[in-house]
Amino acid sequence: MHFIKILGLSTFYQVVIFTRLKQAVFFSVFFPIFLYVVFNSLWGNTGSEYSFYLLTGVITMLIASDGFFAIGPVIKQFYANGFIKYVKKMPIHIVVHFLSLVLSRFILIIIEIFFLILIGVLFFGVEIDAYGVLRILWGGLIGLSIFSFLGLSLSFLDLKSGGERSLTSILYFSMLFTSEAFYPAKMLNSVIGTIGDYLPFNGLLHIMRMDESPNWFVIAFWVFVPMMIFIILFNRSKVAR
Repeated sequence: MHFIKILGLSTFYQVVIFTRLKQAVFFSVFFPIFLYVVFNSLWGNTGSEYSFYLLTGVITMLIASDGFFAIGPVIKQFYANGFIKYVKKMPIHIVVHFLSLVLSRFILIIIEIFFLILIGVLFFGVEIDAYGVLRILWGGLIGLSIFSFLGLSLSFLDLKSGGERSLTSILYFSMLFTSEAFYPAKMLNSVIGTIGDYLPFNGLLHIMRMDESPNWFVIAFWVFVPMMIFIILFNRSKVAR
C-alpha cells in the first residue's frame, strides 16, 4: 500500500512537470488533434470508416512518438549528466522514479486518446463502442512498451553523444511511412506494404482496427527483443561523474 501511494504521488508530480513544458504539451496534446482534424477535413469525406482508420493511425503515431522521444532520451540524460546518482539517494527507489515516468506518459496518452475519440465521434461520424475503446487502449499499452524500449535501446547505444537522435528519427519515420497508418500502403506498393507488415506499426493498427488478425509473432518479437537489448546495454552503461 505504501509503495502504491508513493508511486501515485511520483506519477502525479511527473504529470505536473510535463504540463509546465509548453512545447511538450503542444506536440503531445494539441498537434495530434490538429493533425487529425486537418487530415479528416481533407480526406474524411470518404465516410466514417476512413475517419476511424485515420483516428487509429494518429493514435499509433502519437504512441510511437512518445515512446521514441519522451522516455528513452529523458532516462538517458539522467545517466549522461550524472543526475541518476542524486535519484538513487532519494527516499524513493529508483525503479519507482522510472515507473512513474512511464505511467505519467501512459496517463497522458489515455487522455489524448479519449480527446481524439471524442472529436472523431462528435465531428466526423466515427462509430465506436466500449470494446473498440478497450482495443485501442490495449494496442496503446503494447505500443508504448515497444517504442519505449526501442527508444531506450537507441538512447543507450552511446550515453556521451546525441548521435542516436538521427537514427531514432530515421527509424520512426521509416516505420510510419511503410505502415498503414494513413493509407493502405500495400495498394500503392506491395514491397513497402510487405516491409510494413514486419514492423510494429501494422500489428498495433490491426489490434485497434479489428480489420484483420494481427501477426502476434511479429508483435512478440518487437515487444521482447528491444527489451532484451536495453537490459544488456543498461547493464553495460556507466554513470557519468
